[in-house]
Amino acid sequence: MEGLSSVFAALAALFKAPAGGAEQLHSVVEALVDELESSPNSMSYEFAPFLMSLLVDSDRQTEVSVRAQDILQSFARQAAVQSISRDHVMGQIAERFALNGVWAVLLKGAAMDSAIYPREAFRLGCDVDMLVRAEDFERVDEVLAGLAENIEKIPGKPATTAFAIEKTFVVSHPVQVQLDVHREVTVPFVFPIDYGELHARCITHPAHKGQFKRLSDEDNLLQFAMHSFYDMQMFSKQTIDAYMLVERGEIDWDMLVLRARSYRVLQPLKYLLEGVHEVFGFVPPDRVADELVLKGARKWLAYRLLTGDRRMSMQPGLGFRLRQLAAQLLLSGNVLGWVRYYFFYTGAKVRDLLM
Repeated sequence: MEGLSSVFAALAALFKAPAGGAEQLHSVVEALVDELESSPNSMSYEFAPFLMSLLVDSDRQTEVSVRAQDILQSFARQAAVQSISRDHVMGQIAERFALNGVWAVLLKGAAMDSAIYPREAFRLGCDVDMLVRAEDFERVDEVLAGLAENIEKIPGKPATTAFAIEKTFVVSHPVQVQLDVHREVTVPFVFPIDYGELHARCITHPAHKGQFKRLSDEDNLLQFAMHSFYDMQMFSKQTIDAYMLVERGEIDWDMLVLRARSYRVLQPLKYLLEGVHEVFGFVPPDRVADELVLKGARKWLAYRLLTGDRRMSMQPGLGFRLRQLAAQLLLSGNVLGWVRYYFFYTGAKVRDLLM
């Protein structure tokens, strides 16, 4: 797993060899805590509490050094404090939404925390993402007034701002939390998602007194696939989240394939599952393998465009944008969708220039 975050190797060592490999586990966890100390805001920070929980539950904490245990416990405590504070903020948001008849669906890390990951694992994200219905999106500023401040990401460009699928808010008290409220789960015009059906399939999230919902497991996988493909990442936090979903054994694979075809997201789903396979060894059931397993030239190209051979920087720049465009044209399986997106996006940019 050269070039990837140490958290992948550490979790793989626990999931793939839970009863052995003490020397390997010791080595990868040492690398992870080194990463934590040198880059405390890295992806390893978000999963440190989960890793510590796995070590304790599998009775393998003695296979890693005392230093590693101390560092992981320290980060787990920090995550616990952050999670408790964030829960308080989420309670305030839930109360405000309930008073105004807004139903919100938690996305990404916020959706997985306490629902798929154990409560004590504290699956924290960088921010809190949630989806609301289109009519509620238009009035969410008014609903959150006095509680959260709207942070305009593109000041002075109203057309481009209106094109965006999300609004960003910051709650400052009792702890700062960034809240991204979405009207769509991914970039517009690309994937033909029926949002009425999507909302209808949502299930109640077990945390926050059941006042939020989350996507079905199948819809979560599709959202992870769309998000990862847009971000040009075959290996990301969504790789781990996707493994946690498929490992439970509750995915309706036939429905997943049917919905992926309908939403034109079958190819991005293959790239997501390829990452899960590469890290954790997971393979989809035989009956859908032909649809979901990445093979041949497309696999070769995906590793070069989506991961940069796992060493190329993923930071946006000219090289990243060119690879992103090449991937959207050659790997998406939905060229017309991306052409529509860029057509309307360019139109919004031109309108801003003319204003």
